[in-house]
Amino acid sequence: MPNDTLKRLPKYRKHKRSGNALVVLNGREVYLGKHGTAASLEKYNRLVAEWLQSEREFCDSQQEITVAEVMAAYVAYAKSYYRKAGRTTSEYDGVIWICRAIKPLYGRALAVEFGPLALKTVRQSMIDSGLSRRS
Repeated sequence: MPNDTLKRLPKYRKHKRSGNALVVLNGREVYLGKHGTAASLEKYNRLVAEWLQSEREFCDSQQEITVAEVMAAYVAYAKSYYRKAGRTTSEYDGVIWICRAIKPLYGRALAVEFGPLALKTVRQSMIDSGLSRRS
């Protein structure tokens, strides 16, 4: 990383009234937790790394993104990533299968709400419908 990029990194700062750490990304203050803690420094490093990776665009993680939107974006990515000799591979077919299993149950749910219990529910619905590892 060039030195001029390091100079332009947003600063890890302390909010004087609350004592919390914060960073300003694209004009938006993001609070990181208690200033000086390992957790707040870890969150700062992660957010700045994501900000740099996304070419200095900040995406608010609290946006209401649905599971269906995440799946649509991943299917578009998978279609180009899982290609061989101009055709999609069986890995891409697997992505389509799992999306078909998830969509009726959780397609309209918020992505932040999709956790381990939801994954277990999808797995059980696949088992109940007669699917196995070989199909």
